[in-house]
Amino acid sequence: WTNDIAPRLHKLFENVEVRPSLLHGDLWSGNIGSVEGKPTIYDPATYWGHHEAEWGMSWCAGFGKSFWDGYREVIEEDEGFL
Repeated sequence: WTNDIAPRLHKLFENVEVRPSLLHGDLWSGNIGSVEGKPTIYDPATYWGHHEAEWGMSWCAGFGKSFWDGYREVIEEDEGFL
């Protein structure tokens, strides 16, 4: 860590513009539903952060291709998004 990772960590943030966004904080398929046919999200653990921080746990969220296509229509993928 000290010799190999820590000295290079800053490179992950070069040319990255962070615009704080209000995040749900616990967005997964168990916290998504519908009411009268309209989408609803609940059980938030709200915080301010990078707009793509929410997706760090998306592997367990169960979002399909249509979700990601819709999301990317609104917010383009940042360069360097992993």
